[in-house]
Amino acid sequence: SELFGHEKGAFTGANERKVGAFEAANGGTLFLDEIGELPLDMQPKLLRALENSEVRRLGSPKSFHVDVRVIAATNRKLEEEVAAGRFREDLLHRLNIVTVELPPLRRRASDIEELAMHFVSAFSPGNETVALAPAALEKLKGHVWPGNIRELRNTIQRAVLMRMGDAVEQEDITFAPSSFEHRAAVSEALTSRTLAELEKEAITAELIRHKGNKKEAAAALGVSRSTIHRKIEDYG
Repeated sequence: SELFGHEKGAFTGANERKVGAFEAANGGTLFLDEIGELPLDMQPKLLRALENSEVRRLGSPKSFHVDVRVIAATNRKLEEEVAAGRFREDLLHRLNIVTVELPPLRRRASDIEELAMHFVSAFSPGNETVALAPAALEKLKGHVWPGNIRELRNTIQRAVLMRMGDAVEQEDITFAPSSFEHRAAVSEALTSRTLAELEKEAITAELIRHKGNKKEAAAALGVSRSTIHRKIEDYG
């Protein structure tokens, strides 16, 4: 019903026709968040809509054409979900025309200031202009952000609500306890491994991600292909 809509009387409580997300997005873009959570019994229905560019409201005998660009997002590794039988391989191939990988916020420190200022503005009362103190910004940049942008958003919202003056100060920035625990765990994990171990792990991860393509792995790591070859030999 949410995706394709329904007709009046299609089921108990369907008191009027409802337009589904595909129909509402006709001529535009439909964003499907957390696509990896889609139940297996819904996946063939979505695949059929994508393949045929047609949808049918619940309770209607007729399908109709829709022209929709679909963007799907997930924090799961869908290849692993396919292997585990939780995601259809044909749906993955149909969705995976162009892949955009968004690195975690801790690897995009240069984005923190712009995002933080956006959230400060968004959560400021309508008649106030709230500033972000330089020390507060530095504290934000020093955090590892295990919760990514959602955590940053919540942190800024809390700081704007709890501040005493017309600016968010360093002491207004507080992090959830779980974030501190994660940060400590990350720090301990990094310091307990040698540089060679971290390097081997990074190279291995990129080779897996690029399906063994050394040229692509080298480009992702910012090193030459010959370096990748040498490191593969070094690490066996």
